[in-house]
Amino acid sequence: RGCAVWEDELDCLACAACCGPAFDAVEVSPRDPVRKLHPDLIVTIEGRHQVPRTPSNHCSMLGPGNLCQIYADRPRCCREFTLHSGNCIFARRRVGKSPTWPLTVHG
Repeated sequence: RGCAVWEDELDCLACAACCGPAFDAVEVSPRDPVRKLHPDLIVTIEGRHQVPRTPSNHCSMLGPGNLCQIYADRPRCCREFTLHSGNCIFARRRVGKSPTWPLTVHG
């Protein structure tokens, strides 16, 4: 561990913070493949199209082993969410999988 912003090796299938309670919605645009191919999976909440959430606030398409059940047709916000990105680290910190700031430095 060389610096305060170091992150251990990340594994999406061991984490799934982005699909969990780190965020409250998976919004779906009119052009998203899932909306066209699986309209029965989409709900409208306050005028916004979304993938439903479970009672524990996880994406309802998150399946066993943290595998996305609609991965090939997932919404753009999911397709653009990349490992080690600022959004990834933010999600991990929100659910306690990465250290939060400010870190305590022991000297």
